Amino acid sequence: MGEKREGRPGDAPHGPPRPDGRPRGRKRKTGTGYSEDMILMATSLATQLARGKTECELETLINILDILSDVLVGILAQRRICDRQGIEILQDGDFII
Repeated sequence: MGEKREGRPGDAPHGPPRPDGRPRGRKRKTGTGYSEDMILMATSLATQLARGKTECELETLINILDILSDVLVGILAQRRICDRQGIEILQDGDFII
């Protein structure tokens, strides 16, 4: 966790483009490509999540968040595919052609 992966949908440091295709507003980037606000938020969240956890619990949390990240990347990619093909996505996750 914390390692930036290149070339995967959803890894953009500032979120996906707007529906009209224009990039979202950008804040000043750090050397990693993430804004300082984003790094501060992630650091604060990680600090709170880690408080009182054992090494094993932290490793489990890292694995869960890594899997969650992969699943969200897949969902984002699927939504983009559906959007390009004009497939409506229902709120419960089903698709209408």
